Amino acid sequence: MAAPQSQSAQHGGPARRGPAARLLGLVLGFGALAALALVVAPNLARALDIEEGHAFLVDSGIEAGAFYYTQVERVALSESYVRSAQRTAVAARAAAL
Repeated sequence: MAAPQSQSAQHGGPARRGPAARLLGLVLGFGALAALALVVAPNLARALDIEEGHAFLVDSGIEAGAFYYTQVERVALSESYVRSAQRTAVAARAAAL
């Protein structure tokens, strides 16, 4: 007679793992994240020559986040134009009916 299967294995789900296997998965997951943050990301910055551009921005005193806010102001202005055009189109359609 076959050994009884766990309920999740009977329904096609993954078999339940023991605490040692779960702990090993957790440690390997954190190790992969640490390797990504401490090895891959810095070397990727060097490979793509990002460091040189970053150093130029820092030396020039340019605040990179300020660019985002200038673009947000432009989007807000264009959003008001779009909303006005929508209102005009809806009013024209209502008048035509």
